[in-house]
Amino acid sequence: MPTNSHFGRMKHLGAIVAAAAVAAGSIVPAAAQELEEIIVTARKIEESLQEAPVAVSVVTGDTLARMGSQDLTAVGQYAPNVIFETGQSTSGIRSPTIYIRGVGQPDFIIVEDPAIGVYLDGVYVGRTIGSVFDLVDVNRVEVLRGPQGTLFGRNTIGGAINLISKRPDPEAVDARVKVGLGENGYQSAQGVINVPLGETAAARFSAHGHKQDGYVKALQYDDYDIGGEDVWGFRAALSFDPTESFSVDFAFDYSADSSAPNAVSPINFLHLDGNPRPVTTFGTWWNVFHSGNPAVCANPATAPSSPACFSSYYHPNDPYATHSVFVDNDGNQIEPNQKLDVWGAHLNLSLDLGWGQLTSITAIREFEVTLHNDIDFTPFIIFANNHDDYSQDQFSQELQLSGTAFDDRLDFLVGLFYFEEDGVEDIFNQLAFPRAVAPAFYFQTVTRYVDNTSKAAFTQLNYDLTDSLRLTLGMRYTESEKDFNLVQPNILGAMVDNTGHLKVEEWTPMATLSWTYSDAAMFYLTYSEGFRDGGFPARFVGRVPEPLPFYDPEYMENYEIGAKFLMADNRIRLNLAAFRMDYTDIQVTAIAPFGSIGDSTTKDNLGKVKMSGLEAELTAAVTADFVLNVTLGILDDEIESVVGGLLRSGSFDITRDNDLPMTPEISGTIGGEYTYNLDSAGRIVVRADYSFKDDYYTRVENAVETLETNYQSLNASVRWVSADDRWEVGVWGRNLTDELYYRSRVIFESIGSAFGTPTRPRMVYASVQYRFGG
Repeated sequence: MPTNSHFGRMKHLGAIVAAAAVAAGSIVPAAAQELEEIIVTARKIEESLQEAPVAVSVVTGDTLARMGSQDLTAVGQYAPNVIFETGQSTSGIRSPTIYIRGVGQPDFIIVEDPAIGVYLDGVYVGRTIGSVFDLVDVNRVEVLRGPQGTLFGRNTIGGAINLISKRPDPEAVDARVKVGLGENGYQSAQGVINVPLGETAAARFSAHGHKQDGYVKALQYDDYDIGGEDVWGFRAALSFDPTESFSVDFAFDYSADSSAPNAVSPINFLHLDGNPRPVTTFGTWWNVFHSGNPAVCANPATAPSSPACFSSYYHPNDPYATHSVFVDNDGNQIEPNQKLDVWGAHLNLSLDLGWGQLTSITAIREFEVTLHNDIDFTPFIIFANNHDDYSQDQFSQELQLSGTAFDDRLDFLVGLFYFEEDGVEDIFNQLAFPRAVAPAFYFQTVTRYVDNTSKAAFTQLNYDLTDSLRLTLGMRYTESEKDFNLVQPNILGAMVDNTGHLKVEEWTPMATLSWTYSDAAMFYLTYSEGFRDGGFPARFVGRVPEPLPFYDPEYMENYEIGAKFLMADNRIRLNLAAFRMDYTDIQVTAIAPFGSIGDSTTKDNLGKVKMSGLEAELTAAVTADFVLNVTLGILDDEIESVVGGLLRSGSFDITRDNDLPMTPEISGTIGGEYTYNLDSAGRIVVRADYSFKDDYYTRVENAVETLETNYQSLNASVRWVSADDRWEVGVWGRNLTDELYYRSRVIFESIGSAFGTPTRPRMVYASVQYRFGG
């Protein structure tokens, strides 16, 4: 919660960053190399990072490769005030949790929209599942912080992550192959080849795969660990410039993930062994009606000594072990593997009209996944569910017209956007119910259907008021419609087939005033807005309300001031941003019934929130051989009001005193790369990347089990690169501090358990890469 000392700390740290930049400028020698200019498309036009008046972090593909980054989660350790983790809240799926400036979405359920937009080569990815792309042939990744409601639009209330692939090059054959071997059965392979097809066309192909053993022991199995990975995929791209004014780009990507279930283990059993929390539903029903020994199992004093009971008997007190048992729909124990197939294709057309540029982006994407969950972490079938059919397909079309006018004083961009998606989530639940209510176990099939569309028109104008003062104005009109269909039985009742329809129309403006003081300094002020669609609760274990309830859209107003500096003859880059965001009707995930929603574990609108913070990014070429990277994020959240004064979530009261999830007060990174030149024998490159995060809760209820204490992580590598850049041999270390922290933490009171995904322990691997062509 905000305190005067906290704000004092913010100002103090800001002063430290500024002082560090000045000090760095005084020690960087003239012999140091200049920093390479970075070009971004954060505003859908090409411009220098230092000239773009927006808070954006950029990681180039080369930097990602030198960091040993394998997938898109790397941005969570590089950009300030960003959390990007792959550990989800249940055991079956490895879907990402992405938060920027405390805004995000922790759930993978099909009816909930992401709060952070992920884009692949300009194409919006509508679901979190399938959005963790492997980084094999990447030009750069741009992380835009704060609402991007004008240019990016749909559900980018917290920010956007834009992944830009390398374009095929018609000038030369270029290829590389890389393989890796390491601890815990780690194996990886990737390859890229660029093939010219005449003077105006080229093709580019990439393929990748990696495998690794699990790291959380499944104690009820003879030889089976969860958390293992088995992923492969490929991408094919074709570029063709039939004339000097017309270009065609086509790409297709596919990936298959048959990994073991996510590495989830119990943190605590909430209602047992004298725990003061209320007795919970399903675990208690097991002990009374199904254990075969209710006299022992219903007594908290004796239950922990009996293997028949749902109790701490099955809490291994080891984050890397679990008693989970996965079952098929007939209740038979199995060794499950996730089956996730993701594919997509897009066609980009660009026409130079002389006075402007017309661009069309047409895309389709699809995923299909099957998965198995055990959420009670015992050998018993107390709460298990299988997703037999979870799939989504989407189509999007965007048209952009950009150009200049008034003697190049005005840059303009206007556009149209259309998006539609269909999805289904078919779930088979196996639950322990009282025998008087449902004989033996209760089997429940739940099917959720979504059919969503979004249409938008947008514009952004950049006008030079003077040679150094520029005004940017933007506006987007969005019209979204959602249709939701829920089919499931009420307890011992008829099948319920409920539908719901939501429609929203919103205008999201933005305005920026930027001042270029010199070639080395730029300052800007920004006001921007964003929103995220409302939706429907979807998890009803018991009674299904009729008609279906819904929650409202949430809205964001962002006030931001920023500065960008190039110092010491372009050898130091320092970018700063300070912001305040007013968050209205914020949607929060809760674990129990509240309000009119009834028997549900889903979302509701909490109230009004204020968030503020500071971000700093420093890159310094300290010498000709040493480059230093430092980032700092400071974040403060304050719940200003709660609808009705109180939101009840299970046994927890959510009030103004609660902290919002995923909001560490301080986070940051320190990275450095040193190159030792061996002349004709090549060079040795040593790199280290250290990241840290302050305490934060992962849930708005602020249960102690969901508190992630401050943690640090260190990755490092040593590489030999040949003098001709063809060979590279490296040794890489991940989580060298062997830090234990949880990628996710959840409490599930209806079961009586708290659980999470511990991070993988320290690992080391080696790689060999060979390049040819060029």
